Amino acid sequence: MKSSIPATALALFVTTLHAQTWTIVHLTPAGSTNSAVTAIGGAQQAGYLTSGGSQHAAIWAGSQSSVTDLNPVFADNSEVYATTGTQQVGYASFGGSSRAALWTDTSDSFVDLTPAGHTSGIAYATTGTRQAGYVNFAANPHAALWSGSSTSFVDLNPSGSSSSTIFAAAGTQQAGEVLVGSSEHAAIWKGTATSFIDLNPPGAPSSRINATTGTQQAGYCGVGASFHAGIWTGAATSFVDLNPSGTTASVLTDTSGTRQVGYALYGGQYHAGIWAGTAASFIDLHLLLTANYTSSQALAIRANNTGILVAGSAFNSTTSRTEAILWQFDAAPSPVPEAPPTFAIAISGKKSIHTRTPLWTIKGTATDIGGTLLRVEVKVGKAPYRQARGTNAWKFVAHLKPGQNKIRVRAFDASGAVSPTASLTIRRRSSP
Repeated sequence: MKSSIPATALALFVTTLHAQTWTIVHLTPAGSTNSAVTAIGGAQQAGYLTSGGSQHAAIWAGSQSSVTDLNPVFADNSEVYATTGTQQVGYASFGGSSRAALWTDTSDSFVDLTPAGHTSGIAYATTGTRQAGYVNFAANPHAALWSGSSTSFVDLNPSGSSSSTIFAAAGTQQAGEVLVGSSEHAAIWKGTATSFIDLNPPGAPSSRINATTGTQQAGYCGVGASFHAGIWTGAATSFVDLNPSGTTASVLTDTSGTRQVGYALYGGQYHAGIWAGTAASFIDLHLLLTANYTSSQALAIRANNTGILVAGSAFNSTTSRTEAILWQFDAAPSPVPEAPPTFAIAISGKKSIHTRTPLWTIKGTATDIGGTLLRVEVKVGKAPYRQARGTNAWKFVAHLKPGQNKIRVRAFDASGAVSPTASLTIRRRSSP
């Protein structure tokens, strides 16, 4: 049985000194059934769209109408995984074989990077002068580096490993994963197979790097049967676990150095998110979408002194399609740090509740004056904080233990600031 507190409500009043807001931009062009943005370079976004039942590599310039289809002539399908703003890399499939691909803003600029004698490959990263990914050797991927042509291919697979892949590159550093024994290990290189460094955290069952700035690497690490988002700074022991409280798994997909993006698992659904180097800094970007979006992933970030642009995708349950999404955060010309939200409690009725039921629905409201309220979290006793359903009007089903249950509630705003906690006591009596 569930009970509720219609009159005994906690009201969260979140006040910010400086209003900075997120804007959502939808990029799925008319006539396309699915799309996603996987990369940002300069003012350009890149990824894929579906056209006529096939997946096509695509680039955008910030709007639906700006889309350019990069699918090469006779290609079955294709996708872009990285862009500098003028050069794109990914793959194009011909007759079921994926070929490492390089473009310069048009479909007819396609260059096949897969070296002679190899049936398939994919390019996941580019610095503008060098491209990186993998080439298959007898069905085993080998980390690959190119300089604009198939004949420039360099095999970076470390000695003793049967497979490896590069997912990111910045400056002279490449990053990805290497098979060590039977486990995938996060790895970095510097242009040669012998430069390989194993970044798998001590004791971790597996790990992978999805992005690098050259000094900071971002990806995930296996933790038990799950995986946690994390960052490194060039050594296995430097790993920092960024898995947010209340989530069962998370992944980082990109980093600007000061901000990281990816997704976290909430209640069986992925939520796009952004971090600032710590687990506690996580902001759930999924909460900025309308309720018809049931899951989302942040796949790329561009951050500078004018603001933050996050790109990815979200599943629209109304249209049953995956849609390309941009989350845009515009900084003010003279940014003033937001103060932590002020927090007030309004409880009409008893502040201490007695019940015999093991489940109790707590309801409340939250307001971020002049800013963006991102999430409300509730803690029951010694259990970790869990995300409430809703924001301005929220509710949470508390599982009560016999005896006194201390309920704590807090809110987060768009700056990452957290409010002080509000509290309520519910005493569960033993059944007669």
